[in-house]
Amino acid sequence: MDPGTIKEKLMNPNIAKPQTSQFDIHSKWSQNDMFCLNVTTPPPGTTLIPYYRVYIRWSKSKECVSTIPLTNFTITLYNNPRASGNLNNPKVKTEYTQEVAVDVLDWFYVWNVPLIPQGTVKQMSMFYLRIETEGMVNSGMYTVFGMTGPLTFSPRPDGVNRTLFAEVETEEGNRNKTTTIPTIIDHEKSTANSLTSISRVIALVNMITLWIFGRTIYSLLVN
Repeated sequence: MDPGTIKEKLMNPNIAKPQTSQFDIHSKWSQNDMFCLNVTTPPPGTTLIPYYRVYIRWSKSKECVSTIPLTNFTITLYNNPRASGNLNNPKVKTEYTQEVAVDVLDWFYVWNVPLIPQGTVKQMSMFYLRIETEGMVNSGMYTVFGMTGPLTFSPRPDGVNRTLFAEVETEEGNRNKTTTIPTIIDHEKSTANSLTSISRVIALVNMITLWIFGRTIYSLLVN
């Protein structure tokens, strides 16, 4: 099946999906799904800050003989410390957000971290991210997936101890090398801080202007 057909199949809900694939986030994941994606960032132990943006990076696993098109990927955030089975294929899950990354052209996606209201989750350090799509494995279509975790959620947007960079292993020829790459983008917070600083400067200038104007009027009245 060519990538165009796979993309149409993912985008059109009227086209039946194979029995080995389950895209319904309210049901258990299929035990027939293929663990073919190696998710490198965010690495386990990362503290996620609400409203920040995070690089989700992945690559095709060496052990999986499959064709994985760069089209659309489903990204699911879930939290289930009681999951039975193994972490690669938990039998049950509690989902918090699901997002479809459309027309992915490279092996990464910039994901917006949602806000998990404080008090709704007892264990804030047991979150997992799962990405999945459909790929050709041998002669059949399967859901291929990868996951990362556990991840910790900060209950507030101004949380600390965030992992801004991560060391990941990348391939260069026949050798593996460790590369330090950005994980969390602080752009939105930096922009907000810049706007706040500008507002403070403008307010200070206005106060000085009013003070000078007041002194001038006072001098004219006295004289």
